Amino acid sequence: MLLIFEPSRSSLPGRPVPSHGASGAGHVAFAVAPGELDVRRAALDRDGVEIEQEVDWNGRGRSLYLRDPAGNSVELVEGDIWPP
Repeated sequence: MLLIFEPSRSSLPGRPVPSHGASGAGHVAFAVAPGELDVRRAALDRDGVEIEQEVDWNGRGRSLYLRDPAGNSVELVEGDIWPP
């Protein structure tokens, strides 16, 4: 499970849990199965979601970058771009 909080709401005083949430744009990356990145891109295009950037990682894989409604950078990754 991944939870991304809207800091203007999750940092309000008086909440039953400690304040939390990032300031400024955050970043999260999700791995997609081999061959799935193009399928995801087609779905995003169909839904009118702007692709901010596409990166080819020198043959190790590819990434798509887009923004969520709160302005966070969301990366979809196909391949092994983080070598050990």
